[in-house]
Amino acid sequence: MSEAKAFALFFIALLTISSAVMTVGIKLGASGEVLGLVFGLSCAAGGYFSGAIVMHYGKRDERRKREEILLSR
Repeated sequence: MSEAKAFALFFIALLTISSAVMTVGIKLGASGEVLGLVFGLSCAAGGYFSGAIVMHYGKRDERRKREEILLSR
């Protein structure tokens, strides 16, 4: 899977889950503080997991470059 595809799938999943939780919170009459907390947590999760995706594909690219160097010798 490419990095762009991983980001797209992650964005869709995060948007779907966050929207569902916010909708349930609104339907249950949650206060603004609770909705703000849910929004903040979804933003934090987005930052953490998008960083994990970048690190994963960065390591993969570095490994591929090292393999190319070894094979060229």
